Amino acid sequence: MAIEPMLNRSTCAYCGVGCGIEIHTDPDGSTRVQGDADHPANFGKLCAKGSTLAHT
Repeated sequence: MAIEPMLNRSTCAYCGVGCGIEIHTDPDGSTRVQGDADHPANFGKLCAKGSTLAHT
């Protein structure tokens, strides 16, 4: 049985803005984070701290 890729939506915890993020987990276990284009606080953009969330 193949494992499906997962998408979870959350908020960044690095500061008080609460930017929307999308966390993508691939079948091989790798994870990537990108801004949530539908979130009104950041419209898909991430700052320097938020863009490193997948590395923490």
